[in-house]
Order: sequence, then C-alpha cells, then structure tokens
Amino acid sequence: MRKMPKKIQNLRIFLLLAFTLIAACHRSTLGVCGVAYPFEGEGLPSRLICIKTVGYRNTINASAEIRVQYLNQPETKPEPGVGVLLQFKKPGSDSLVQAGYCDAKGYFKAFLPKGKYDVFFSYSGCNSLLLRNVKFSNGEIKRVDVLLGIQGALVKHYIVNADTLTTPNKF
Repeated sequence: MRKMPKKIQNLRIFLLLAFTLIAACHRSTLGVCGVAYPFEGEGLPSRLICIKTVGYRNTINASAEIRVQYLNQPETKPEPGVGVLLQFKKPGSDSLVQAGYCDAKGYFKAFLPKGKYDVFFSYSGCNSLLLRNVKFSNGEIKRVDVLLGIQGALVKHYIVNADTLTTPNKF
C-alpha cells in the first residue's frame, strides 16, 4: 500500500479536529467565538413596543420613523439598536422594497409608497422580529418602537401581525 504524503496526512488531521470541535460546540451552549450564551433556551423575547400614526404630511409617500433597542440582560436598561438591519417587503413576496441599518442612536427612517409591508428586524446575537402587514397610507407618518432580545442557545424568530394588533400607543 502506498503511503500518503505528509501534507495530506496533516490536512486530514486538521479536518478531523475541526469537525470534532464544531460538533462539540453545536452540542454545547457556546456561541460565536466560543463565548457562552447567557441563556440556555431561547434568550430574551423580541417584541413590538408600540406602533401608531403620529401625523400626516401633504406627500404621496408615507414615512416610517423607527426606533430599535436591544436588551442583553433582563431587568437592565435597553441599549440603542446600532446597526440593526431592517427590510421592507411586500407581504407574501421575497422582493425587497427597501432596506437599511439603524443609525448610532438606533433610529431608522424610511419613505414608502402606500400599501402593506412586512418589516423584518435582525441583528447578530439577537432574536429576530417580523412585523407582518404594516399598512401605510399616503402622507402618513407612522412611528414604530421595537425591542430585540438577546438570543440564547436556541434562536427564536418572533412574528407580530399588524392587522390584529392591539398595543399601547405610548413612547
């Protein structure tokens, strides 16, 4: 039998170690870069805090004024959602209408044609949130306040249907 070259032997050993490490991390509560998740289960929930119309402008497009915060520990003050990704899509479609990231204070502003949209919020290390069927009228100024919770060992995707929504109208 022919002997394998040393480079291939080393590569096989490296791959075996890498797969062993990946399998061990998958079974444990280790997160990205080996940092332990603070929660065994799903982590903290992501939720809609408030959505309401705050006025109208004499324009064709609607305005979405969004504030995103995230919570990394229970019973602590939420932090601004810097860099949270927002995506606006037509309901039932994968085609993106608009997308962007929150600024340094956790705010995002979008100008959209009237209609219904699914708004998806995601951030690395947080449970995602999908607001379904958010309706915008011509010239409407709508404020949305969202809280993303840190994920645990299990990732959870939260969905809120705006058609059947009853939330407090306070900021």
